[in-house]
Amino acid sequence: MTLTTRTGDTIALTSEPPAPLTGTTWTVTSLVSGSTASSLPTGTEKKARLTFGKDGSVRGTLGCNHFRGAATVTGSTITFDRIDGTRMMCPDPRMKLERALLAVLDGRTAYRIDHRALSLTAANGEGLVATARAPGATAQAPGR
Repeated sequence: MTLTTRTGDTIALTSEPPAPLTGTTWTVTSLVSGSTASSLPTGTEKKARLTFGKDGSVRGTLGCNHFRGAATVTGSTITFDRIDGTRMMCPDPRMKLERALLAVLDGRTAYRIDHRALSLTAANGEGLVATARAPGATAQAPGR
């Protein structure tokens, strides 16, 4: 759709399809507890990312350590199998984020994609919200 002012200025609006679950790099933007979303701890913004592979894998970084594991998608649920990762110790804000994310990526979670936002919610109400990297953005290796 193109909008035009009386003076001839225009702006074109286009639609963008929702981001697919697999193959998209998702950057964690907030943590969820029940119906409350909270910002990430200071100093951890844009540190945690995950990518789901078409082969049932999940990989990324949890704010400090890199991880890899298996994730089975069925309907609106993702069941995470064992998550393996590096074992570096990092400053407390990053370790706090990592512990919170590992708790979400443990077992069965509900997931929902709303355009370019991914929500994961565990049975206990704990979860995360992540956004898809913008189309055409340059990829970065996890942890950089």
